[in-house]
Amino acid sequence: MITTVTLNPAIDRTILLKKLNIGQVNRVQRYREDMGGKGINVCRALTHLGALSCAIGFLGQDNLEKTDRLLKQEMLKTDFIMVPGNTRTNLKVLDQDQGITTEINESGFSVTSHHIEQIERLIQVYSKKSEFLLFCGSVPEGMSHEAYADLLERQAVNGVKRIIDAEGQLLALGCNTKPYLIKPNLFEFQRLAGQKLEAICDVAAAAKEIRKQYGIDTVLVSMGAKGAILSRENVCLLGNTKGVPIAGTVGAGDSLLGGYLYGLSSGMEEKQALFWGMAASAASIGKEGTESFSREEAEGLLLNVTVEEIQI
Repeated sequence: MITTVTLNPAIDRTILLKKLNIGQVNRVQRYREDMGGKGINVCRALTHLGALSCAIGFLGQDNLEKTDRLLKQEMLKTDFIMVPGNTRTNLKVLDQDQGITTEINESGFSVTSHHIEQIERLIQVYSKKSEFLLFCGSVPEGMSHEAYADLLERQAVNGVKRIIDAEGQLLALGCNTKPYLIKPNLFEFQRLAGQKLEAICDVAAAAKEIRKQYGIDTVLVSMGAKGAILSRENVCLLGNTKGVPIAGTVGAGDSLLGGYLYGLSSGMEEKQALFWGMAASAASIGKEGTESFSREEAEGLLLNVTVEEIQI
């Protein structure tokens, strides 16, 4: 079982424009809405690849009918705690001419100490029956970064492999709890490392240092068109894809993580698991917004993936 924790989920509303003209009237070509948030995106990828996964966290009760419908159409296994307010809507504006996505994210609902106690009890239940436990994305209003780190640290006693996909202070505090794996994108990783990393070898070297500094087993850095770096104790791998048309990049890093964990949970070594991670990411960028892909689509892209070892 792989459990994802999404404390601040969102409805992703993706708008497609031929060209985004700042300060002018823009005509929408089409749009779509999907249930989003990093943990839900990872759960979606895992579910459609065939892994047993459950998404837990908070949901706003005021627009529950809408979020419930979006979750059910994905056939995801979920267990959410309802809180007052709306689940936020995040706007993704895709400029098709330039292939650039502009994101406008809302803050969302607020939680109380009572809600935090509820989510801790729920996480404890799933922590004890999961192989991997993922903490993904931001925290809602009313929950401090320190409370987030405490939640992470208290799961270590259950033997579950804890994974963090967050940014800024959440990522830094989370690293102090010695998780099994972190999955930042390149921008987030540069902030954690405290330096600009332009060359692939620099990213690989920094990933090795971060592992040693925090006692982390695996660092997986998504780098967009440059691929992904996977750093473990005795190996550093560079994964990449070629010849894949891009319809949108939202959720590509989440699909990378989902595909990689699908591989590990299926008994694969890290190199083959990274093949699946890169293929899932490639399948994701072929979709608009956070639209789901099938296992067959991901499997069909394995031949477009390259994974090579880097010496550092």
